[in-house]
Amino acid sequence: MMENTDLKKLTQAISCVIFDCDGVLVDSEILASQASLRMLEPYGISMTPQEYAHLYAGKKEEDIIASVQKDFNINLPDDFLSKVRLEIEHSLDHDLQAIAGVVETISPLPVTKAVVSNSRLVRVISSLKVAGLTELFGKKLFAAEMVERPKPAPDVYLHAASELGVKPSECLVVEDSQSGVTAAHSAGMHVIGFLGASHIPDGHENTVRDVGAFTVASSMEELAQIFAEVFDEYSIK
Repeated sequence: MMENTDLKKLTQAISCVIFDCDGVLVDSEILASQASLRMLEPYGISMTPQEYAHLYAGKKEEDIIASVQKDFNINLPDDFLSKVRLEIEHSLDHDLQAIAGVVETISPLPVTKAVVSNSRLVRVISSLKVAGLTELFGKKLFAAEMVERPKPAPDVYLHAASELGVKPSECLVVEDSQSGVTAAHSAGMHVIGFLGASHIPDGHENTVRDVGAFTVASSMEELAQIFAEVFDEYSIK
């Protein structure tokens, strides 16, 4: 395995690895984008799921709806948020898949493992169950509803570090979205940009690097290689 020279930027011992959920542990962003676009089609909004995810992935649903109304100069019904949530949840319940290799990659980590998400906690819990990751993280789950400001603000990451009893500088974060990378980097954490989900557009490596990712992984296999360089005790059996 070749040395990843970007890892030379890691000068602090890592005591915790934190994962975003959507687009890192489960391939959910593309499903959420497809469901949202089905609901938005009657209002004249047409784009590919990848384009939609590029604009809105990693943000809270209510913030996405507010942005859509502003970006496309439309007014959506008061019950649109609740209806689109139901549509998304239906899609996730039936079609959600774990990112390939996620269990094998995360299981051997020799440090604390946690999840930090902009999704509602109930959805995070459901997604982890689908991915077979519930036991790996236990109750170390943190959602934007626990803090005043969601990603891209650093609040939820700082809250997680406080609750876990670790310094932000001791945390290694795996994030897929511009919003998430910005949040973790602003919190003073080391961020890996993950590019292995279906919604990731061409050129996204530059996007996540520009907002603070010090290296990227295009798959769980590449992420495992990074972990092997960071942790002497890490190996996939």
